[in-house]
Amino acid sequence: MGKLDLTFKSLAEGDPLALLELFGNIDLKTIRKLTPLEREIAIPIKVTDHAFIVETDDQRSIQHFEAQLNGGKDFFLRTVKQEVGLWLKTELPLRVTVVWLSQRHAPKEFPEWIDVDAESLKIRLRIRHVKVWELEAKDILKSNRPNVWPWVGIANTTKEDVIEAAERIRIEVSSIEEKGRLTGELSLLTGLRYNWFEELNRRTNVFLSDEILQESFPVKRIMAKVRASSLKEGIEKGLEKGLEKGIEKGRGVGEAAEARRALRLVLQRTIPSLAASDLIDKIAEVARLEELLGMALDTRDETTVLSAMERAAS
Repeated sequence: MGKLDLTFKSLAEGDPLALLELFGNIDLKTIRKLTPLEREIAIPIKVTDHAFIVETDDQRSIQHFEAQLNGGKDFFLRTVKQEVGLWLKTELPLRVTVVWLSQRHAPKEFPEWIDVDAESLKIRLRIRHVKVWELEAKDILKSNRPNVWPWVGIANTTKEDVIEAAERIRIEVSSIEEKGRLTGELSLLTGLRYNWFEELNRRTNVFLSDEILQESFPVKRIMAKVRASSLKEGIEKGLEKGLEKGIEKGRGVGEAAEARRALRLVLQRTIPSLAASDLIDKIAEVARLEELLGMALDTRDETTVLSAMERAAS
């Protein structure tokens, strides 16, 4: 499961009403009861999806959301199969929404109707498509639900919108853990589409405050691996909280790049003179980058960290 999928999953499981507000087409004021469907009842195929039984004054129906990075040649037929299966299990009116997370990998066409003609059996499925890059950031910012604010970063947005979202999280969210999670998601989603991080940090220190460093997704993910490798010594207790959340398997080039970003994020706060060092780009091993991240959190001695970076890059 990728980072976008994890963020979608976090929204769906942590605040279903926020998911419906952001991607749905129902007035939240009309909802009397919202019940998540158990995974085995919903969809047997391994996809990033969430289904809910929604009860209003005049109807009981299913709202089914599926997150997609790319369609693939069999996507629409597979969607028909899974929705038919969902209806057979519940026999409730069904509303299907596909949330497209990446404009680059999305299909060229987004058909509203999918037809299957099997002679005596004819099936017609209606799909509502939501493209995150077409969502208006200013509309998202009108919401009073903090869990939708990180999606400003990947919507049709501006730097000012992202800063407003970050400031609202800083001011209006009281829990440090939640503040860190939401700001980490905002930083992640913004970075997936826009190269604004350095400029945003010059204009606001929200992304690099101590509390955000402690709870941000990239740092937590890398530090979880450091912890698993018995490199616990010197890591601040505040960083240990919730380190296992959001861990993904696998290494490779992508992980090394993520580790470099996390290292630079910490160095910008602890030893700014080293954050832009070319030595970081020369370090290919994820394990070495993880060790440096632990060291950067443990000490602010520039000479010590620089020597370690030189050894790792050689």
